[in-house]
Amino acid sequence: MPPEHREQARQVFTELAGGERAHAEGFSQASDGSTIPVELRTNRITFDGRPALLLHVRDIRERWRAERELRYRVAFESLVARISTTFINLTPEKIDSGIDEALEAIGHFAEADRTYVVQFSERMTHLSSTHEWCAEGVPPFSDKLQRFPTERIPWAMARYRRREVVRIDRVSDLPAEAQTEREMLESGSIRARLSVPMILGDSVVGCVGFEAVRAERRWTDDEISLLKIVGEMFVNALQRQRSERALRRSERRHRALARIRKGLLEELEHRVKNNIAGLLSLVRLYARSARSVPAFAEAIEGKLTAMKTVHEIIASARWQSVDLAELISNLAHQFRGDGRLTALPEIDGPPLRVVPRQAAALAMIFQELLTNHAKHNPQADGPGIRIRWRTVAEEDHATRVHISWREPASDTPCDSDNRGVGLELIDGFARFELAGSCRFDFNNAAGLRCDIDCHLEREEPGDDSHELSGATSAQAGRAADIEPAGNGDG
Repeated sequence: MPPEHREQARQVFTELAGGERAHAEGFSQASDGSTIPVELRTNRITFDGRPALLLHVRDIRERWRAERELRYRVAFESLVARISTTFINLTPEKIDSGIDEALEAIGHFAEADRTYVVQFSERMTHLSSTHEWCAEGVPPFSDKLQRFPTERIPWAMARYRRREVVRIDRVSDLPAEAQTEREMLESGSIRARLSVPMILGDSVVGCVGFEAVRAERRWTDDEISLLKIVGEMFVNALQRQRSERALRRSERRHRALARIRKGLLEELEHRVKNNIAGLLSLVRLYARSARSVPAFAEAIEGKLTAMKTVHEIIASARWQSVDLAELISNLAHQFRGDGRLTALPEIDGPPLRVVPRQAAALAMIFQELLTNHAKHNPQADGPGIRIRWRTVAEEDHATRVHISWREPASDTPCDSDNRGVGLELIDGFARFELAGSCRFDFNNAAGLRCDIDCHLEREEPGDDSHELSGATSAQAGRAADIEPAGNGDG
């Protein structure tokens, strides 16, 4: 009898001999030297006229094997049922932690050293270990399997694509064509590995498996079945997680689009109303000051053209800030194109972006100055118009800028005390929309000089508060209250 069982056997025989029990189980040594479980039964008899015990010994290896398999099966089914119930009730946010807990549970059950989930990229060109559990004292291996090129493990990938189980009882027994797989596993001290593909529809999306680090191991069919069942649960859960996340993203996008649509409709209504109000104000203003219907039409057409130009520039910039030099150049080209300018202005200044609301105001200012020049000095010889600007100071939310307008001497006398509506508008734009001031010098010998000091707002990230329509309508509303000093329309 094996030494480790002798004390137990001595106690069993003592109890049997004392009549404390007539049945017991223990261990004995078979004829081949192996230790086997046995059943012991006693009967009291008389032998040679003396009381004796008759001992019956029966080999119960088959019964023990059947009971052990039954216990294993009950535990197996209980584990699967518990994991299945857990995953049914998991929310998308808890699926990852649920997979981690399930890997730990099957790792303990199968007495594996490491369990893992690996997911493939859409075209199976890369794989990444997304979930891993390690037994105590076993180091993680997942950090070596992030965006891992699958072309480096062709032997294993060929089996995954055929939806085959990759069963490695002994890493050292891998065939020559699995040389890279053997090197990768040996680098992680992995001695045995079992991996089952995870399948979704017609695609292999990853694998789930066991690893043995401390000893080689012969994997069983039950362990393969367990991985297949759990892998299917994982696939369904991960797909549900992706679907619900995609649905939530879609819902957020639809809500955002609905808000944008509502905002655009409100903005469109707001701009249409403001533009109409601004135009009405301009019509009333020029109706009071124009000397003739053609002069009235010309003045209104100029303002509409300027509004159209700035609208096109701002729209092309997706309603963000626009470049000042581009704005002035586009306006000047319109005057040159219809023959009102003989030469384009000389434009000079540092790069400067202007928010839409103030860009509209500056467009109206330069349109008025160009109109005034075309009216009073259409064919001037020598240097043409010069427009300069410079940064004076950077403030919290704005840049203080000085803008100068210089044009050639005029052949038409201009009385500084008899300014037209256009110059009044320039002054109004400078004060009300640019938070600055405007100075004119009507020196016929040197030409009209205009100096504008203004505060140009800086566009903050995500700021959509600057509105083109707000500039023209707000200023035009104020301009309607300006009583012209004379009857000029330039």
